[in-house]
Amino acid sequence: MSDRFRDTVLDIRNLSVEFPTETELVKAVSGLTFQLERGQTIGIVGESGSGKSVTSQAVMGLVPSPGRVTSGEIWLKTSATIEPINLLALPEKQLRRYRGGEMAVIFQEPMSALNPVYTIGYQIVEAIRQHQTVTMAEAQQQAIERLQEVKLVADEASLREQVSRELEAEDGATSKRDVLKRVAQIKQDWLDRYPHQLSGGQLQRVTIAMAISSNPTLLIADEPTTALDVTVQATILKLLRELRDRHQMSMMLSRTIWA
Repeated sequence: MSDRFRDTVLDIRNLSVEFPTETELVKAVSGLTFQLERGQTIGIVGESGSGKSVTSQAVMGLVPSPGRVTSGEIWLKTSATIEPINLLALPEKQLRRYRGGEMAVIFQEPMSALNPVYTIGYQIVEAIRQHQTVTMAEAQQQAIERLQEVKLVADEASLREQVSRELEAEDGATSKRDVLKRVAQIKQDWLDRYPHQLSGGQLQRVTIAMAISSNPTLLIADEPTTALDVTVQATILKLLRELRDRHQMSMMLSRTIWA
């Protein structure tokens, strides 16, 4: 393996993406080149329409029609591959093996990323089982662990302490069995919630939980805080940094600025 790729996760070379219209050929991305190292975050900043989201879509192989990549290479080096692979050279069937598994994406509008007719638990479990061979019970346990990791659900010790206080206040006596039973119910209640029952910040935490459920090598955060208020934006960005460091992911983060 070349020294160039030893710690490089993503290597984009001379990437160009174009969208034909009735009157002209619009160049959304032109000659883009950059490298992203393991555990590193790179920020793509620009005005609305400058090609930030299109770059993310190109990496994931999701450029919407009639747009197309007209030149360049996108090399990905994952924990599962000995040599880097050129994503643009892969057939769609092979690309799907990496999309959502080794590469995950967080979109700017969490409500549109989640299906409103399914519970958040169902959607996280579905994402887990799509990329892992686990039982339903194991996937549900992982879903809870991911929700705890993104701090939407309290950790185990905090949950038990909270429940113990509640039970003592109710009848003055607690048992380990009663505590565990109510803790399990609290977890299940979270899995049974629908997207409309959560705030924007909570929904974004759910999409982050789904994204990290497969322990990706590359996490693409396409303006993940745009739809959130300033205070929530700060907590989400802090959370993403913590998850990046904990999982040793590489992160591509895009952000709109206004001229």
